[in-house]
Amino acid sequence: MAEYNTCSPIYSKELVTLLNDIFIGFKIKAECLKGVKYRHFMLFDVALKPGCRINDITGLSDEIGLIMRSVTPIIVTPVPEEGILRIQATHCKAEPLHFETYYDYVNKNHELRGKLPFVIGEAFNGDPIIMDMALNPHLLVAGSTGSGKSVFLHTLIANAFKRDDVELYLSDTKKVEFSIYDKEMFSGKIMYSAYDYKTTLIMLGYLHEEMERRYCILSTHNDSMRTPYFSNILVIIDEVSDLILFDKSRAFEASIVKLAQKARAVGIHVVLATQRPSVDILTGIIKVNFPARVAFKVSSKVDSRVILDASGAESLAGKGDGIINNAAFNFIRFQSTFTNQHEVMKNF
Repeated sequence: MAEYNTCSPIYSKELVTLLNDIFIGFKIKAECLKGVKYRHFMLFDVALKPGCRINDITGLSDEIGLIMRSVTPIIVTPVPEEGILRIQATHCKAEPLHFETYYDYVNKNHELRGKLPFVIGEAFNGDPIIMDMALNPHLLVAGSTGSGKSVFLHTLIANAFKRDDVELYLSDTKKVEFSIYDKEMFSGKIMYSAYDYKTTLIMLGYLHEEMERRYCILSTHNDSMRTPYFSNILVIIDEVSDLILFDKSRAFEASIVKLAQKARAVGIHVVLATQRPSVDILTGIIKVNFPARVAFKVSSKVDSRVILDASGAESLAGKGDGIINNAAFNFIRFQSTFTNQHEVMKNF
C-alpha cells in the first residue's frame, strides 16, 4: 500500500480575489480576508461590513458554490469569537485514506494521548483526528447510504483490534456489516454478536450485569489507594432505527439509556449508528446521554439538525466526508479512514 502523503496548506491570493469578485458581483457587503487550499477543501475567512447579513451569503450559497466550482455545496459557519464567517468549499473529490497506512503514519509521528485513543481520520487541514473513546463517553453516528457510516464503524473495530484492552460487543440487525467477525479467530475480541431485537436485548442485559458487577468491585475499593483494573468494553449497535421501530415496549431504549447513564465510569462505551437520524429514532433522552456526534452525509437539513443540532451534514460529499463534534473537536470537518470487513480480517 502506498505511503501516506502529508497535506500542507496553500494560501491563495487568487481564491481571495475570486470570492471578493463574487461578492462585488452580487452586491454583498462582505470582504474575504483569507483563502486557504487543503487536500480536498478550500476555506475562506469572511468579514461582514455594516449592513450585511449572514443570509445575504447563505441565500446565494448555491450560486457562490457554482461559480467557485465547488464539488459539494458550500457550508457557511459563523465564528463569533473571531468576528468572521468561515466558508467551506470542496475543490476535488476525496481520495480514500486507507486505515492501515494512515494509522502507521499517525502512530509514528503523533502521540496517541488519552485512555482509549482511536485514529479515525484526517481533519480538513491535514491534522489527524484522534478520538479518545473514553472521553466521549458515548457516540451517535449517522449517515445515509454511501456516506461512509458503515466504513467508519469498521474503522472503530480496526482500532479496537490494534489494542489488547478492548472487548467488542456488536449488534447488526441487517446481518451484513458485522457477520464476518462472527468467527473463531475473533473469539478473544468479539465477546458477543447480536443480529435481531431479542438477542440485542440479551446482550444489553449481560452488559448491565457486568456494569453492576464492576460497580460492586469499585465499592469494595473505597478505602484502597489502588483502583481496580477493568478492560474497556466497546458496544457498537448498527441500524438502531430498526431496533427502535421494533421497540413497542420501549425496553431497548430504556436499557440503552440506563447503560449510557452509568457505564462510562466502569469502562463501557456505547456507539449507536443509524441511516435515519429522525426525532422518532434519536429521541431527546437518547441524545442527552450520547453527547459525542459524528455525522456523514444525510439527506436533509432536518436530519443534520437532529444529529448535530446544526445544519451542514446535508452538504457533505459522501464517501467518508464527515463532521465530528465532541469534547475535543468542535464541529470539525474530516475525512474518515477507509477500511472494510475484509481488510480488517487481513490485518488482524
